[in-house]
Amino acid sequence: MGRFLIGVMYANEEGLRKENGQQEHQDRDGCWQATEAGSSNSPERGKEVQAKSSAVRVMPAGRPSKYTDDILVKAQAYVDGGYLQCGDVIPQMAGLAIELKITRETVHDWANDPSKPEFSYIVAQCLRAQERKLLNGSLTGDLNPTIAKLILTKHGYSERIQQELTGADGGSIKTEWTVRVVDARSDASS
Repeated sequence: MGRFLIGVMYANEEGLRKENGQQEHQDRDGCWQATEAGSSNSPERGKEVQAKSSAVRVMPAGRPSKYTDDILVKAQAYVDGGYLQCGDVIPQMAGLAIELKITRETVHDWANDPSKPEFSYIVAQCLRAQERKLLNGSLTGDLNPTIAKLILTKHGYSERIQQELTGADGGSIKTEWTVRVVDARSDASS
């Protein structure tokens, strides 16, 4: 059974590791979860243990997550108008990611993580504020309408052109057919 070093902890090939008598296993997301000593090492058992304890989630390489209360405070400040001090015209996911010093993918992952409802709410606030700024800026002419239209599609807006052909007074289109007999011999001589 091979062992490899992860930080100051050792993990075997089966995805188990021990340190100071504490046994952990890797869940399906690759995060380490506490497992009670002497218990089954199945992921289901690890979920039961995690629900009972306040285990710290650790990334696969042993690095702790950047998700902290400070991140929540910074994210809320960005949405509450901090985006303007950052030079952003509208609140945006890329701007939020830069200010939090994380990737845009991490913003989306945290927003969709059921264990992070506070962050999900902040991202929802950011999207609502973005939609409002886009609509108001487009109506007043302060924002580029092409870019605003492009971003508003992410909020469910779309442009639809419907053309209907009608005749006079909204009636049907009248078509007249005229049949004229042409003598091919007389046209050829002229």
